[in-house]
Amino acid sequence: MDSFDNNQFLPELRYEYNGRKALNQMAEIISKTTKTLESVFDDNWIHLLVENPLFFNILADFKIKQKDIAVRFITTITPENISNCTKIMKFVDLRHTDAIIGHLGISDRKQFFNYIQPISRQENSQGSNNNLQINFIQIDNKDFIQMQYFFFEKLWESSIPANERIAKIKRIMFDINLLNTNIRDLHTIKEVIPKIIHSAVEEILLFFPTINSFWLIEENNGITELLAEAVNKYIKVKIIIHIDSEESNANKTIDQRIKEVNKVLGTYVNYTTKKIDTKTIILIADQAISLSISIKDNDKNTFKDAIELASFSNNELNISALLSFFDSLWIRSEIGKQNIIKQTYFKIFKEPQLRDENYRRKWSFEHTTNE
Repeated sequence: MDSFDNNQFLPELRYEYNGRKALNQMAEIISKTTKTLESVFDDNWIHLLVENPLFFNILADFKIKQKDIAVRFITTITPENISNCTKIMKFVDLRHTDAIIGHLGISDRKQFFNYIQPISRQENSQGSNNNLQINFIQIDNKDFIQMQYFFFEKLWESSIPANERIAKIKRIMFDINLLNTNIRDLHTIKEVIPKIIHSAVEEILLFFPTINSFWLIEENNGITELLAEAVNKYIKVKIIIHIDSEESNANKTIDQRIKEVNKVLGTYVNYTTKKIDTKTIILIADQAISLSISIKDNDKNTFKDAIELASFSNNELNISALLSFFDSLWIRSEIGKQNIIKQTYFKIFKEPQLRDENYRRKWSFEHTTNE
């Protein structure tokens, strides 16, 4: 890499013309971060940070390996890059602001780096070279870095948390006239279900009052596919399915279906056999929006015959009540799961007819003398 290292006038500045080498240099600086990483970049860069393993794996390792590195990113969140923003915000503290151009970063308040030329997704995948203009600058000057850090802090204070920005964009997908109303049009109910799931940023909660209600939504909406997509975006998913005690084996068919779609999803499914006086399917996204679907005839297998109406709400009191109901069921189902595990262990140790035994050995020590 060309550098000014030997230049007595600019000993703290290095630069790079080659685009691929510039990206490698950025990745190296980021990977060597030990305490803090601040970065500001435009909406084009979010594709590179998420889709290029060179960067995403480093950022993910900071979180997964619990290195206690504080990572703060500021970018412009748009409808087009929501998916990538949702992925990366699981590993970094992400915020939104408008009118950002380029990419700059500060590592451990000791290294400043700046990718000057615009970068596109094509450049990300092909690694283009630009031999005419500087692509990358790295500066170690403490006073300059302090000034850039001051700029970052001011921008951070005025920026918007990513989850708020994403939620605002996604809420536009909903017809506000439907909020806090009862929906009787079955076609509209079918359309709202995937929209709510796609709108989720952090958490999706689902309760099915019967086995049939699960299959009703699965066959009409492909609910397992939708939830598998959410899991792959690092969105927390919790599913509770109520089964009657005489249907204790009915969950095996559901488990098989879920495994076919996404094995990880199966770890977020709980079953409960406790008596529940409700025939309502409940869907909650980010503790902010809920959909309650009333079942008029649980024996029917079609929307037309089984569903009565749905209530679509963002009312805090209503959602709070649903969350309380769901949480109590989840705790109860977790206890039930633990009991099943205990019974399985008891069965394992009982079958071989193990018994307590005392093993004894007679030890004798003879004193010998050397002649």
